[in-house]
Amino acid sequence: MGDDESWAGALHRLWQAASRAEEVGALADDIYAPLLATPGVHHVVGTRWDEDATLRYMRALSAGGDAPVIVATARSMPGAAAREPDGAPVVTRAAVADLDDGVWPEAEFLRKSPGACVVACTFRLD
Repeated sequence: MGDDESWAGALHRLWQAASRAEEVGALADDIYAPLLATPGVHHVVGTRWDEDATLRYMRALSAGGDAPVIVATARSMPGAAAREPDGAPVVTRAAVADLDDGVWPEAEFLRKSPGACVVACTFRLD
């Protein structure tokens, strides 16, 4: 099987996991490992927000890591509201060095790979 077929299969499995997910933790279990198996991916981070731009928790896993790092905290981050999509999911790409800590609570974790870039998909879980 070629790389394109492997990627297509992995993407399809991710879509299936997302479409059947009923609980956010289970969704993370289903998608972190396949994303980390993607060539060039070093970290996968999921961040959950309340409606008022309050960080609820962050879950992060690094390639080669055994268990996710979970930061459970309630912290107001008004600057992060700029990342919230109006409707459809929003995909952004940025250099790790350019991440603003006031907007990206994940920045400290992601900086463990200096020189890397971040691809973020922001979407609402209603």
